[in-house]
Amino acid sequence: MLTVSQLAVGRGGTSVLRGINFSAGDERVTAVAGPPGAGKTTLADAITGFLPVVDGRIMFDGEDITCETRNARLRRGMSYVPAALRLFPELAVRENLQFGAAVQTGETARRQFDLVLSLFPELREWLRKPAGSLPSAQQRIVMIARAIMNAPRLLILDQPSFALSGEQIQLVYRAIAYLNRRCRTAVLLFEQLSFQALKSADTVYEIERGRITGERTGLELLADHRLQAEFLRGLWLPVIGEAVR
Repeated sequence: MLTVSQLAVGRGGTSVLRGINFSAGDERVTAVAGPPGAGKTTLADAITGFLPVVDGRIMFDGEDITCETRNARLRRGMSYVPAALRLFPELAVRENLQFGAAVQTGETARRQFDLVLSLFPELREWLRKPAGSLPSAQQRIVMIARAIMNAPRLLILDQPSFALSGEQIQLVYRAIAYLNRRCRTAVLLFEQLSFQALKSADTVYEIERGRITGERTGLELLADHRLQAEFLRGLWLPVIGEAVR
């Protein structure tokens, strides 16, 4: 579905990513995992059209989308939940959700609305509230629900567990599992090396200092003695609900 080849991206005149190669397949959960500052958000922003590409190519369903607009990628079925909060704060939660289905038919929008309410039942209590009045963790849930409203073929999430409680993280990852298994949605996660991300991912690409340094399954990484030692030393997110380091 998605193939990234020899990608180079910069921010503010500084080279951040160099020679990035990876792919995210149909109906699979793929993770790009690494420590803070490794280049995860830069890569996510480049794939979704928020940052221009210096070199390399981004292919989606065999077509080159490297220079396509964000809206064109959205119409192809690529939905993005960035790490930064990006909602219309003065608009009600319901209106924010409706924007997520802007390129869909009315029937699809109604179906997806029912789906997000089933995945995140608390949304019902927030629908009439201005999105900006919600705590940041609840706003992140709204952002994820809004992305699902597009009925995505590929759902891209940058640090979806950031600032969430342990219960909320479990809720989000249950929703990811449901979308992947029942709705056949491909999922691309950009996360720190958390147990939850590793358990969920079919394939994990390790990224450090702007380069992909390895490719393994989540189970292989969980069995890695070096990684287990780093969990114990508190270098990563060791258990659900603890603060991200």
